[in-house]
Amino acid sequence: MDGSEKGWTCLRRVAYRTLGSLSGADDAAQKTWLRPARTDADDIENA
Repeated sequence: MDGSEKGWTCLRRVAYRTLGSLSGADDAAQKTWLRPARTDADDIENA
């Protein structure tokens, strides 16, 4: 398992524990996983 697969697995587990539904966890994890891909790197500010 590479780093991105481990990250996806961890994110999905947290979402499942929070939501208690596998389908809801998959939806939430996918939205969270894809969000940085849609964000322009120039718009990200580190606090």
